[in-house]
Amino acid sequence: MAYKVFFRKEKGVKLDLQPIFDKLGRNISLLANGEYEIEVKKAVKKRSVNQNRLMWMWYTLLEDELGQSKKEIHEYCLSQFSSFGKILQIGDTNFNYVEVRRSSDMNTEEMTRFLEKIKTWADMEFGIHLPLPEDLGFDDFAEKYGRLVK
Repeated sequence: MAYKVFFRKEKGVKLDLQPIFDKLGRNISLLANGEYEIEVKKAVKKRSVNQNRLMWMWYTLLEDELGQSKKEIHEYCLSQFSSFGKILQIGDTNFNYVEVRRSSDMNTEEMTRFLEKIKTWADMEFGIHLPLPEDLGFDDFAEKYGRLVK
């Protein structure tokens, strides 16, 4: 069982840790006996709905232009732009494999980098411009391929 306590640290504002410790203490008292660790890490936001929608609008455009399904394009992009080599060591033997990070597991920063790579790939490989929301003509694109959440 895991318990999370969220708080925000802001520049110039003294952080009152007592409410955090109080909440943490209440949760700790509910745990079974054993060893536990407490980790403090910067919170990251999961990819946004608009990032996901933009990606699928782009895939729809690419599907129209390239004749490949959105699903195939998505899997290809994940394999090219969201994968990394790993090594599994069993005894004295190393086994190489590729781990693919799913877009649903990305945070907003990772998704931004992923989208940038897709945009560059489409432009460099096929000369296809994938528009961003701030681009002139994006409204026409969104009208045809889908809408972002307001």
